[in-house]
Amino acid sequence: MRRLSLNKQFYLGLFAIAGLTLLTISIANHTAQQLHKAYQLATSDFIPLMQTSNKLQSTAANLKSALFNIRAGAQSNDQAPSVANINLLWRQTQAITNKLAESHLIDPSEHAQLNKESLRINAYITHTQQLALLLKQQADIQLRLKEITPQVLSLLRKTDTQLLSELTKLSNSLHQSIINKEGVKKQQVIFMQIRHYFKFYKQALLLAEKIVEAQSSQSVVKLNKLKRHVYLLGNKLESTAYKTSKKRSQEVSLAWITQAFSIYKGKHSIFNTQLNAIRTEAVIESLINQQVETAEQLLQDAKKIHLHIQDMLENEAKKEQQEVVIKQYILLGLALGAILMSLLIAWQFIHKKVVERVLRIRKIMLLLARGGTLVTIKKYNNDEFGDMEQALIKLQGYVKQVQNQAITDPLTQLNNRRSFDNTLSKELKRTQRTHQPITLFILDIDHFKQFNDHYGHPEGDAAIQDVANLLIKSCLRENDFIARVGGEEFAVILPNTDKYNAKIIAERIQENTEMLNRPHQTSLVTDYLTLSIGSITIDGVDNITEEDIYQLADQALYEAKEQRNAFVIN
Repeated sequence: MRRLSLNKQFYLGLFAIAGLTLLTISIANHTAQQLHKAYQLATSDFIPLMQTSNKLQSTAANLKSALFNIRAGAQSNDQAPSVANINLLWRQTQAITNKLAESHLIDPSEHAQLNKESLRINAYITHTQQLALLLKQQADIQLRLKEITPQVLSLLRKTDTQLLSELTKLSNSLHQSIINKEGVKKQQVIFMQIRHYFKFYKQALLLAEKIVEAQSSQSVVKLNKLKRHVYLLGNKLESTAYKTSKKRSQEVSLAWITQAFSIYKGKHSIFNTQLNAIRTEAVIESLINQQVETAEQLLQDAKKIHLHIQDMLENEAKKEQQEVVIKQYILLGLALGAILMSLLIAWQFIHKKVVERVLRIRKIMLLLARGGTLVTIKKYNNDEFGDMEQALIKLQGYVKQVQNQAITDPLTQLNNRRSFDNTLSKELKRTQRTHQPITLFILDIDHFKQFNDHYGHPEGDAAIQDVANLLIKSCLRENDFIARVGGEEFAVILPNTDKYNAKIIAERIQENTEMLNRPHQTSLVTDYLTLSIGSITIDGVDNITEEDIYQLADQALYEAKEQRNAFVIN
């Protein structure tokens, strides 16, 4: 067989190299398109869905808070604004729920649950007016009960001032008859009058006591039982009153009965009013509890959707990783089949321009899927990979935002309790390793409940923000850690700080608090806002846990709060 000439072999080799090059470029282009589709999926579907689920969590939390506020102030005269706010929140929640249900990325079971919750929300929106009417009705009932109370007290007073007084007059009449030695028959008549009137007095006193008992009863069964008893006593009283032969006694008795009838008989009697109050309160409680349960379920649904999206992002990243690895092997096989020059050219083009960027993007996607945000992301070129790098920069920002929200107090923008616990654990291990001192402050605003009651919650929130700012102003070092750990309670971790320097910082905090000049008229200490500070300082020699050091600082705070506007070192 005749061999090919060198010229033909050369051209054949060139064609082979060109074919390998075209095939390599085709595979690289396909890889880039797959990654671009993954980027489009993340930006057009995953990220908006995560934002919507976060919005559902926020709205559901606001709903729970609003419902708890209505429950706490259910007997207020004007709940219309609160009910209107709940109606608006339910409408917003329904719109968000419907938007989530329309997504094709939602799990079928979650889709069915969201549709079910949407039907409930629609019912809540429809019956919001009914809730408003029930709250108005409850306020009216409470007003009626307040009006009945003076009538009941008046009835009790008349039982002693009129009935008992009349009984005393009859007794005096009998005594005078005996002294005057009047006839036995007359004395017997007076004695029978006393006997009838004393029976009337005992029954009247018992009836009044039953009315008082009904006024404070919260049991429907007990109220009905008391009602029957009172009605029976009323009938007996009326019969006994007419048996009294003395006109004056009979008039007093009938007047007392008439007043008692006005309290326990009729449409607006004490029994009907109290029963209406119990039933209305039960219905309102049931309606609010149902809505709170639905809001809690929506919170859980939003969390599940969020976790589901994270899992899908991670699975998508793993899938892209597998695809990239397969393409790498193919590209490697093609490169090995080419001549050294083609291998070098292919390596320069494919590895530097495509594979390296694909691996970098894949690595970043995996890190972001696991919550890592410290990686540096740059956009190198204005191409498809550059768009993906730009999208990853945005995604990194969203992940940082979510992580920051998880460790930040929304009112003060300080660190929250979760961040405080983690930092305290790290700093305690560091001080035990280096034997450097560490100080922990626990701070509390004096008489803050009275402040809130007097000035209102908006001013209370502003006061908390002022305290947060003055703590930042007072703790000047970069590694000083400030957190809000409770309602009006703050914590400060001071690494490398002994008792002497801790006292200086505490005095600076109290001086800045005094300079704040925020009025606090209900404080028992001074007319301005003050802080109590508990402190504990340890060195690395102490074998102590996070719970122990916090408890020691809290004990010092307890002693400081006994004095108020004080700094106490444990």
